[in-house]
Amino acid sequence: MKKRKMNLDQISSKEFKKRRVELKKKSSSATTSSEIREGVTYESAVLSQTGSIPNDKLETIPFPPEQLHQVPLPPDEYSRAYFDLETTGLDASCEITKMAARCGNSSFCQYVLPSVVIQETASRITGLTRDGSTFYKNGVPVQAVSIQECLTSFHEWLNNTPGIH
Repeated sequence: MKKRKMNLDQISSKEFKKRRVELKKKSSSATTSSEIREGVTYESAVLSQTGSIPNDKLETIPFPPEQLHQVPLPPDEYSRAYFDLETTGLDASCEITKMAARCGNSSFCQYVLPSVVIQETASRITGLTRDGSTFYKNGVPVQAVSIQECLTSFHEWLNNTPGIH
């Protein structure tokens, strides 16, 4: 990528300075927006905010053992349960729109009516949409319950499914 050389007159012009300030504000706004959605992923000067940590309080993270000791589970005592969640999006404020699980021949599936808008991308991927209190899967109305009802039903399903402890 070739960098353009700017002369001193361009750099010191009012238009250039205004544009630079606008771009800085836009970048700062995008970062703030991202941190609100996803949480802070990097923060500089963390130690200067909390003070320095004394050396005797620091711990060294040990290296993992060369070979991990794995203990196999007894095959007759445990079953694997697989579950899947669909959500209104990927940000921190997203909500569950569908909970499904399977263990052996037993399965669980419930749609959840979210209190937030389903993001367009999530809707495209899952096929789930909402119009008022009606919930749709690929344009077909489906029964949806509150998150409390869904989690209560899921807990009951887990307790009543053989092999899940």
